[in-house]
Amino acid sequence: MKRIQRFLPVLIFLSYISCGEKTSCSLSEAQLILVLGDMQVAEAAAQSLIGTVKDSVLEVYYDQIFSIHGVERAHFEQCFDELQRDPQRLSLLYEKVIEELNRQGAQVDDKEKEKVLGD
Repeated sequence: MKRIQRFLPVLIFLSYISCGEKTSCSLSEAQLILVLGDMQVAEAAAQSLIGTVKDSVLEVYYDQIFSIHGVERAHFEQCFDELQRDPQRLSLLYEKVIEELNRQGAQVDDKEKEKVLGD
């Protein structure tokens, strides 16, 4: 009985560690936010296209986005697959993507106002 009591804390600790969040995604949250934000912009830009043209244009956009951010497509897709298995985390991440896109939009608006007022 004492033997079990002695090893019980070790077993509890090991089971706690094994239940921790395991991820093979090494992309930071900031990288994911920027990549996903640019992908949303690309989707919006291609919205008026249809069929294979739309698919082809999006593939070009995505390749450019991955290149700009220095991310390999396969690695991003692996990270995104992991995110899809955690809907709560994905939802929180997309809230941050929206915040970032709103921030970028406000910056563009400010620059446009400066142009108009400066002329």
